[in-house]
Amino acid sequence: MDTPHNRVILSGYPRNIFNQVPEEVNFSFQSEINNKVKQFKAQGKKLIFYIPTFRDYGGNPFTDAFNLERTKNFLTKNKSILIVKFHEVDKGSLDDSGKDVLFLPNGFDVYEILGLCDVLVTDYSSIFFDFLNFDRPEVFYPYDFSDYESARCFYFDYKEFVPGPIAFNFNELLEILSKTLAEGSREYSEKRKKLNSYCFEFTTVVWKNILVDY
Repeated sequence: MDTPHNRVILSGYPRNIFNQVPEEVNFSFQSEINNKVKQFKAQGKKLIFYIPTFRDYGGNPFTDAFNLERTKNFLTKNKSILIVKFHEVDKGSLDDSGKDVLFLPNGFDVYEILGLCDVLVTDYSSIFFDFLNFDRPEVFYPYDFSDYESARCFYFDYKEFVPGPIAFNFNELLEILSKTLAEGSREYSEKRKKLNSYCFEFTTVVWKNILVDY
């Protein structure tokens, strides 16, 4: 039997349509944390998401890459919140380190709140492709570039391909973030849009035509 058209969603990856799900049909199991992040947004805070990929050669992508005290000072000065989500198979974990840093638990689906993010900071994670749908600033932080390049190969010329500024150390990261929060990153907008159209055929969903009574 044919499936009715109004039960079929034409979209890109399912994970990329969470931001478009109406509240009345979003039966989330992580609403407590989602609401906490929404409260930060409602308070006028800038949300910086740091989402690093897994490193099979070890290390902790937060403690190896951030100075916590300087990070806290930066966030206070810039009225921002840093939200950290490790890769699912990464064994590294940290407790919350103050009111301005939130570590999301293992198993948390960041795609439900990705649309709240003002600036994405990542390294080699494919999440930067998904974030292209929002056309917002992306900052790349490959603080261990040589080690990662030696351990794994890239599918493309990393430094030429990524649609955002690159910071190779913590000082550069703070400089770039400070500029990005103040000015945005319009210089990379066309590159983001071009890459997005290259990667995705469908980017929106018309939810009013989707039946939700199962």
